[in-house]
Amino acid sequence: MGIKNKFVKKIYAELHQYKELDDKQESKENSKLEKCSCTYKGYVSSADEISDMLLMNLVNQGTSILESIYDEGGF
Repeated sequence: MGIKNKFVKKIYAELHQYKELDDKQESKENSKLEKCSCTYKGYVSSADEISDMLLMNLVNQGTSILESIYDEGGF
């Protein structure tokens, strides 16, 4: 499996986790889910344009890709 496929699968799994948590959280989490969903769509649509090295670093980081972007104020 190529790095782009691993990357897409990882962020898909992260988004799925957010959706599961959203069912259990209050409305403030809906905003986070929406932002993570938009980020997911952006990353998936541009995965071919992201270098393999950057994708590998993102896949291998210890934290959630979407969570780290959310925490850094990337939204």
